[in-house]
Amino acid sequence: MEKQKLSLEEIISGWLSRQPKWYSQAMHLALRGEYSSEEIAALAAAACEEAGANLKAEEPITLAPYEQSDLASVGITSREVVLKSITAVNSVNAIKPGSELRFSSTGLTVIYGNNGSGKSGYSRIIRNASTSRSGPKNILSNVFEEKAVPSASFKATVNGHPNTFVWQADNDGYPIFPEISFFDSNCASQEISGRDNEVLYTPRIIGSLTRFSRLVSDVANRIQLASDQIKAVIGVSAVPVDLRDSKRITDLLASKDEAEATRLASAAAMDQKDKDRLLKLPQLIASDPSTLLPTLTRRRNELATMRNQLVGLYKCCQADFIQSYARAQVEESGAEKAATAARDLVRSSSMLDGVGNDVWKTLWEAARAYSDNVAFPKEKFPIAHQGALCPLCQQPLSEEASARMNTFEEYVRGAAEANLTNKRYALKKLVKQFTDAVASVKTGRSAVGMLNEASARESMDRLLRRLEGIDAMQEEQVLAELSVLTEEAGKSIRAEIVNLDAKIKAATESKNPEKVAQLKEELVDLKCRSWVADNKEILVSDAAKRAKKERLAAAIGTCNTRSISNLVSAVSKMEIVERMQESFTYELGRLRADKQPVSLTTHVKTGRQYQQIALEGTREAARNVLSEGEQKIVALAGFFALLDVTPGKSTVVLDDPITSLDHLWRKAVAKRIVEEAAIRPVVVFTHEPVFCNELSDLSLARDVPIAYRTVSRRGTSTGIVIEDLEWEARSVNERIKALRNEAVALRQREKAGDFRTDSELDEELRHCYSKLRSTWERAVEAVLLAGVVERGARQVHTQKLKQLIDISEEDIRTVDDNMSKCSLLTEAHDDPLTAPDAMPTIKDFEDDVKVLADWAKAVNKRR
Repeated sequence: MEKQKLSLEEIISGWLSRQPKWYSQAMHLALRGEYSSEEIAALAAAACEEAGANLKAEEPITLAPYEQSDLASVGITSREVVLKSITAVNSVNAIKPGSELRFSSTGLTVIYGNNGSGKSGYSRIIRNASTSRSGPKNILSNVFEEKAVPSASFKATVNGHPNTFVWQADNDGYPIFPEISFFDSNCASQEISGRDNEVLYTPRIIGSLTRFSRLVSDVANRIQLASDQIKAVIGVSAVPVDLRDSKRITDLLASKDEAEATRLASAAAMDQKDKDRLLKLPQLIASDPSTLLPTLTRRRNELATMRNQLVGLYKCCQADFIQSYARAQVEESGAEKAATAARDLVRSSSMLDGVGNDVWKTLWEAARAYSDNVAFPKEKFPIAHQGALCPLCQQPLSEEASARMNTFEEYVRGAAEANLTNKRYALKKLVKQFTDAVASVKTGRSAVGMLNEASARESMDRLLRRLEGIDAMQEEQVLAELSVLTEEAGKSIRAEIVNLDAKIKAATESKNPEKVAQLKEELVDLKCRSWVADNKEILVSDAAKRAKKERLAAAIGTCNTRSISNLVSAVSKMEIVERMQESFTYELGRLRADKQPVSLTTHVKTGRQYQQIALEGTREAARNVLSEGEQKIVALAGFFALLDVTPGKSTVVLDDPITSLDHLWRKAVAKRIVEEAAIRPVVVFTHEPVFCNELSDLSLARDVPIAYRTVSRRGTSTGIVIEDLEWEARSVNERIKALRNEAVALRQREKAGDFRTDSELDEELRHCYSKLRSTWERAVEAVLLAGVVERGARQVHTQKLKQLIDISEEDIRTVDDNMSKCSLLTEAHDDPLTAPDAMPTIKDFEDDVKVLADWAKAVNKRR
């Protein structure tokens, strides 16, 4: 047996039974509507009380629990909007400013208009102001006039109260009338696009549950605010660095129990003996060789570094270094002379200025490359033998020119210049060795204070004073002076290093690290106890605060919006998904499209419900497989399914809903529209006269009120509204009704003396008989031939031929006689030989209209 589905009441009640008790009170508030800050505070207090925390509200409020009757308040939509009229105020396409299009408050309003009449302009404004699958679209202003922002005004009744609303193109966003549903070809294309579309209908219960989720979050925020205001006085940063790892202190800082914190703090109490021991321990630790050894070793290493720096300076002041420096100076001077001689030789061999400079060297290198690689690849440059050609001027070289070229090449090869560079580098290296040694000794100035012996400090001070201002190589006399001072300082430091080595050896032999570790551990514990004793009251108070924050955190933990999301999903499945899927299948059947292999799938993404009309058995998008007509009828099924689940009776608007549909689906859509118009106002925009007739006939058969508007153009202006259908778009019954009304109007005018002559009345009657003749033509098509053949339609409805078997000779005679009579009187004929003997009267016209009405009624009745 199939498991019975749970009701909405059962789903919510069952879910609440598994939640904290205060959720019931929150659900009651959310279903009731908006809630106050005081109610949030009361819920927060209830949530904390349930979690064992005390959070009293400033003004206590008694909260009622959820009851199933609460759901009654969310059973209907908040607004019901009936569209009354729309006025194109300014620059809406080419619609004449001030043009008003009115709609009926009940039944069906058909807006008829040819292409380019302005009908679509009105439709676009409605689309941008209502809910549609395609959303708002850009509306152009009149491109032939000065650019302005398109604007319009709406008249509508909201929950029975008349209102006026203003719309402007630059304010498109949330629609003015989200309750009004709109459909056009763009909506159809979007509906079957193969992409996710957000479900346009959200039941009020979903909105209430969303408000419930927000309320629970507000409660969590209120509790969090109270928790944030509870701040501990002492944190880790307030603890001395060397005590932060103490378990005694970390336990107290982490304690969330006031009694436990009191016990821990009391256990740390110190007597006078403990305080005296705390003062003595640092001296004991410092006197132990294990404590002294690192200090001695550090001083020894620093003095060794200072002595090495002195050794480096001392070497730069000795005879070997001085001799090397002097030799380097001589070699650098000799290399300079040799390079100068080479440059002079080049200049003396040349008859031009600039020989030997960089530009000239570039020229010479280019000549070498040309000679070696192109001109004389088998000979080495310069080619200076007798009869050789110059690579530059390409003239034979003389003996003098050959010698000059060899001189130039030797100079460019740069043996003398290279030697000079090397000698200069060697000299500079020795100078740098000396200046670096001086700078190194100067950097040890700060370490002089660690020398124990006054004589050692004095010797270092003398050396450092003498080094002041020395930043270059000095003469031999200065170096000799520095050698003496450096040697004295080095001996003093060496003596201190020897003394330190003895102390380090003694300390190493007598150290006791285990004892020092014990003393240090005891010192840290006594410091911790002393710190705890000094801050006992604060530590105990902070523990109580942490305990309260923990209980508040537990209360915040009950504010589980994820669980609420699961509830929303369950309710959405029942209220939206299942209803939409059932309605979609039902609407496919009503529209005679139940054989289309499509289904409506839904899913939740980022908290929103999405739908997609998909082909069954394939992942291919419906629009890539279905024909245009199939796409349109399937999209219409989705639109009407949305109307089925949407509460209220707000206006529905459809713009050209039958484009791309064949006659069978067109009739099914017309029938479905009329059925919808029986329960709510429906507005249909169309340019199809036959569709107008179908809507008229179906509305008459179901006794659904129907009103007509025709939108036309006049010159460059569009959107001119006539409060009726154009003659060509009217059905036979509508035309008969209009003809009868014209006969009444003629009688009233005749009685009022509006006609100056009989000829004026005759002219009006001829006009009326012209309309009567066209009505007989339409009656032959729609009544006698039952729509088997329709003007303007490609197809022939052969399935209707069986209705034609009852056509009698009397039918043919009636049609022929009345058509002939009308033809004699029509304005299109001007043949005096065929003119009637006498013009008919108004009474004759009424009788002739009655003949048509009775005949059409009889034919329809017998069928």
